[in-house]
Amino acid sequence: MIKLFLITLLTSLLFSQDTNPKVYSALGNVIYDNVTNISKLKSIPIFKKQINKIKKYTVDVTNTKRLGFAVMSDNNVTKRLGYLSKLRELSKVNDSFVRDVKNNFKYSIVNKDNELFIALVNSGLLDIKLYKKEIMDYYVPNRDDINSSGIIQNYLDADLKLIKRRDKYNKKKSDKEQKKLAKIKRIRAKDLAQQEAIKKALEEDVANKKAKILKEQKRELGIKIK
Repeated sequence: MIKLFLITLLTSLLFSQDTNPKVYSALGNVIYDNVTNISKLKSIPIFKKQINKIKKYTVDVTNTKRLGFAVMSDNNVTKRLGYLSKLRELSKVNDSFVRDVKNNFKYSIVNKDNELFIALVNSGLLDIKLYKKEIMDYYVPNRDDINSSGIIQNYLDADLKLIKRRDKYNKKKSDKEQKKLAKIKRIRAKDLAQQEAIKKALEEDVANKKAKILKEQKRELGIKIK
């Protein structure tokens, strides 16, 4: 038990570093970034049969990472090729664990194993972007029996933020449209008022001209104008 604790502690300390070996980093980064999550698979019951494999893999990755830092300052081609060979071997094992997580994730959905489902969703080894729809499609009808903390809660929070942003955008758009409609209404009212004023002015002008003509006609006819 103490030995296991020390191995786990040393692994955490080693892989808590901000950087990985730069040599063959495209291959190494995937391995080093996944190893802590792979080590945590030991706590998931379905992986109990692979505990020894996980322990050995963790130790191998730890030793290989040390070797990676060592060859960074060593231009020895043989050592570098030896390091690359170890990375390739570890990459195959890494891929096998990732594949197991994916297969067991699908198994958990088919068999409605909620504990296994949420453990794998939060394992850090499942492509959560690729499987988001499947995750949420299973979670929604089973949400009363599943602890949403972790990845699912992140989904829910992100969706809530998206809804708020959409509502804010729609409100802003609606306000803008309302202002536009109000402006159009004011312009139309102003145009109507101007048209009414012109019409009234024309009517008054016509009336005045008629009155003037009538007055002149009466004068010419000698009719007394009151």
